Amino acid sequence: MPTDWFLEEYKLVQEKIDRVQSNQFQVRSWSVSVLTGFVLGIFATHLPAVVLVFAIPVIWMFHVQDRRQKRFRETLSNRALQLEGAINLLGLTIGNFTPQQVKHWARMRQQLHHLGPVPGLGRALAANQVEKSWWVRNADSLFWRMQYCLVILIVGGYVLVQFAIFVITEFRGLFVW
Repeated sequence: MPTDWFLEEYKLVQEKIDRVQSNQFQVRSWSVSVLTGFVLGIFATHLPAVVLVFAIPVIWMFHVQDRRQKRFRETLSNRALQLEGAINLLGLTIGNFTPQQVKHWARMRQQLHHLGPVPGLGRALAANQVEKSWWVRNADSLFWRMQYCLVILIVGGYVLVQFAIFVITEFRGLFVW
């Protein structure tokens, strides 16, 4: 039956979505680890914090990979939604069911009408994503912004401190209290 093909592809797409999400988590973990290594290495070796600027291209590389994984996930999610629509249009396979099992299934579906179409995981996830707060919907971009801001804050703080030291030492006579 054609829905068997759709169900098999649907299972494959769901596995791929899980793998992409796992890859995305790994990319973010590596990015945090590398940034932490940069920061700790710079402070441990007493290098100027300006050296941390070299972490920005590395963070950007991880960011690009994360965006790539996100696009894969979105493409696969859209395919899952298409497959769900096709499966719901054609109906689930009942080829191996006895007539009693088919009737029982139909009665169960009537009692559980609030579940909506089956399978419906893609629709449920899409609806849930829309209903979340701004922080949850924008968590992807906030994660990367926080990493860039951390680098900017550390480098900016270092530059400000160095500037303050320069001003105080050069213009010592002006600051007589």
